[in-house]
Amino acid sequence: MAYKYSLFYWILLLICISFKAYGGNIFIDCGSQSNTIIGDRLFMADKYSSKYLTTSNQVLSNCSVNNNSSLLYKTARIFNGKTTYKLPIGRVGRYFIRLHFFPFTNKSFDLRKSKFWVSIGRFLVLRDFTPPQYPVVREFSLNVTSSNLNIFLEPADNSMAFLNAFEVVLVPDVLIQNDAISVPPVQDDNIGLTYRAFETLFRINMGGPLVSYNNDPLWRTWIQDDNYLENKNFTGVVQNRKVVSYAKSVGVATKDDAPLAVYGSCRHIDNPRESFNITWSFDISLGFQYLIRFHFCDIVSEDLGELSFNIYVNSYTVKESLDLEVLSKGRLGTPVFLDFVTPTAMDTNQLVVQIGPPIAYEAQRDGILNGLEIMKLNNYKILAATTASSLVPPSSQSGSGSKNKIRMIVGVTVGSVILFVFVGIGFLFHRRKKSHSPYSLTPETNLTVLASNSATRITLATILHATNHFDKSRVIGKGGFGTVYKGVLDNTDVAVKRGSRDNSQGQYEFFTEIKLLSQFRHKHLVYLVGYCDEGLEMILVYDYMENGTLKSHLYGKEKKSCLSWLQRLEICIGVAKGLHYLHTGTGRTEVENGVVHGDVKSGNILLDKNLNARIADFGLCTIVPGPNQPDVSVEVKGSFGYLDPEYFFKRKLTHKSDIYSFGVVLFEVVCARPAIDNTDPENPVNLVEWAQCLQKDKPLEQIIDPQLQGTINSDCLQEYWNIAGACVAERSIHRPSMGDVLWRLEKVQQLETPLTDEDESVNTANATEIDRGIDSLMSDGENLLTPFISIG
Repeated sequence: MAYKYSLFYWILLLICISFKAYGGNIFIDCGSQSNTIIGDRLFMADKYSSKYLTTSNQVLSNCSVNNNSSLLYKTARIFNGKTTYKLPIGRVGRYFIRLHFFPFTNKSFDLRKSKFWVSIGRFLVLRDFTPPQYPVVREFSLNVTSSNLNIFLEPADNSMAFLNAFEVVLVPDVLIQNDAISVPPVQDDNIGLTYRAFETLFRINMGGPLVSYNNDPLWRTWIQDDNYLENKNFTGVVQNRKVVSYAKSVGVATKDDAPLAVYGSCRHIDNPRESFNITWSFDISLGFQYLIRFHFCDIVSEDLGELSFNIYVNSYTVKESLDLEVLSKGRLGTPVFLDFVTPTAMDTNQLVVQIGPPIAYEAQRDGILNGLEIMKLNNYKILAATTASSLVPPSSQSGSGSKNKIRMIVGVTVGSVILFVFVGIGFLFHRRKKSHSPYSLTPETNLTVLASNSATRITLATILHATNHFDKSRVIGKGGFGTVYKGVLDNTDVAVKRGSRDNSQGQYEFFTEIKLLSQFRHKHLVYLVGYCDEGLEMILVYDYMENGTLKSHLYGKEKKSCLSWLQRLEICIGVAKGLHYLHTGTGRTEVENGVVHGDVKSGNILLDKNLNARIADFGLCTIVPGPNQPDVSVEVKGSFGYLDPEYFFKRKLTHKSDIYSFGVVLFEVVCARPAIDNTDPENPVNLVEWAQCLQKDKPLEQIIDPQLQGTINSDCLQEYWNIAGACVAERSIHRPSMGDVLWRLEKVQQLETPLTDEDESVNTANATEIDRGIDSLMSDGENLLTPFISIG
């Protein structure tokens, strides 16, 4: 009976393993005469896989090896000549291919002397490879587009090739996407990751233990970061798996991106010194591009917005003042990741990764990193399915291979030259086309062109005098771009915004603001007094707004005043007028289709001494393309809580994106609550969801700012609420234009404002004149108003 149960158990185990491990995957234990179970994977015996081989000159080695390694390294299949594994693939897509090597010896063979080449598909992955004297796994990844995957092995002259085992694992389609950020940014950032081949060099669990393949859904291994970490004593470690919660939203990480054990631990800054960054160093090969994936999960903060830090790659600032709240869509403990790619071949054999406190935030001294992956990309873009490519450095050796090997080198070299010519021509054409695009906001290198658009260059000496050498007592605000100081220029108060020197995105915002604000003139947009670009400085000078931001008058610890309902209405109308001006082209041909602001929020609405609204911060502006031009597709940027839901999915900014953000502002104004508020665990944190949820059960009078209750006409409040609700419609097609919003807000203002005796007399006089005109027209023989009167 015990034997029956044991047999039943093994059959059930094999069935379960087969269902899990063979969903498009292949696992082979080379040289083995029986199947091998490793964790929840079933590695098929080599004798069953011989049908995949194209040659018969292979030798089985069944030698038992006295080592503590995996069972996979007990045997090997040895090749004295060229051979191919031709593997049937259940479905096309991206696969991990893991090759297992351990050069053991027996009476007949000494695998330590082996030297061979390996190609997977059209990619050369190993050249003159001699495995180290210990078990090693080399992992590659490529997009398989045919029904078969070929693994080619060819020994060098007078040598042999071998394999202990290999895995072919199908990965989710979304694991690798094309939208990585170039380091540093380039105009042609179409890296084409989907069609590239990778070799995984490092997969690191920061601050946590080794994560074995048994604890990863794709059987990956994540090693500890200790051997790559510099100044370990100045860092801290946090492990808190309980707070990790994978979100189902598009754009955040899943368990397939990294397991719980990775996101549940992190390395963080544990030193108050301003200059300290956490640093990791990795050895890499010259002449290749690299994909660097950063994994983040805020398991250290008690509240949103507590973390803000910079990311550096080889001393280049790839992300400044990173706000995980935006990436995680306002949720603590939500795993996310960011991809960066070096756009050109690396000219150094060291890759240095750092996180550190942002320059602009003196109070913040913390930053985190949970995991890191570094992958080498094949040495040039694949433009055709038949093109060969390489993941190994060029070899200067000759005579080490056969004629076929030489032909491969020549073919790859000639193919590379031809492809580079075509890529070069295409790149130049793209650059030429892009430079003539009327909606391109690529920063020009010569600011003289921008200065001709009436923007005034101000010397650094003048700026220093105006701000008393950037005296800290004059700081009036801080943001992602930099620090804002109050200054005095020509006996006039000004706001001086000094950008962070290492902020690459800040440089883009700097050029964009100058390019656009030097052309715009409207009483509800901030006025650009001038700029300074001496040395590494990026300084913008604006009119000084005495009453700060709209946000500071609505809520928060530093709330300045309580605005009346009519004051709030007037401010909203002013903002709507400014946005309407931007959306309708501003009267200039180069922006005839209008501009999308891209970051409308209460913190970017400034108030002058008379509480007149001015829209500020144009660094994320996008010029709308014409009807015969391609849509603008951009990396998602902006402020969480204000972002258009369609923007997340389509990556396209439109006028309706601003209208959604403005709708959130309208709710802020009437409710005096922030766009994201997690202080009330029983209600939604998102303001729009909160307002719409409460509206179902409570009258509007009980939802709005208590200081406004009893001061608003009920009909006006309902109409205002309807306008805000229309602006935040989930689908952009259902949102009104800014012109419609402006018109409806002005109607609310008219309904709310009581008419004076003078207004009444004017209206009566106007009505009398209209009546006289109608009587005059109707006294004619032909009634000219009949069509109009009949309508209504």
